[in-house]
Amino acid sequence: MRSKWLVTSNFERMHELISAVNIVSIHAKLRMAGIEDPTDESKICQAEEHLLAFLDRFQALIAYTERQQNGTVIGADPQLGGLALRYLDQKRHLHKGRLSTVSFEKLRDLIRGDRLEDMPELISCMKELRSLLEQHAYVDVVELMGEM
Repeated sequence: MRSKWLVTSNFERMHELISAVNIVSIHAKLRMAGIEDPTDESKICQAEEHLLAFLDRFQALIAYTERQQNGTVIGADPQLGGLALRYLDQKRHLHKGRLSTVSFEKLRDLIRGDRLEDMPELISCMKELRSLLEQHAYVDVVELMGEM
């Protein structure tokens, strides 16, 4: 069993990421609908930067993990390593959604961009990323509080 502190820290980090995903998703949906986003621009920029920083770390970990013959994630934050393994498993076997087919560079461009025609793709990727993060966070909830 992982330490409660580590589990709690990961849970908090996952929910910060989920919050950033939600902010970016809502902003894109409002733009598509032609509605002005009431969210402060600095909060939107902060959410985008948070996601971009996460993607930088996550991409490096994914690349490292894919190069390993045995699929282990050595020297990584154990929680982020678990998320990477979950992502790779979905990419390889179960899930062929937009998130698993778009490159990390393209995803970064979508987050940074403001082209209206890119909003549906961004929304789709954010939905799948949120789902991946929520599944990962659920493991922490179960470990902290037990199965409900």
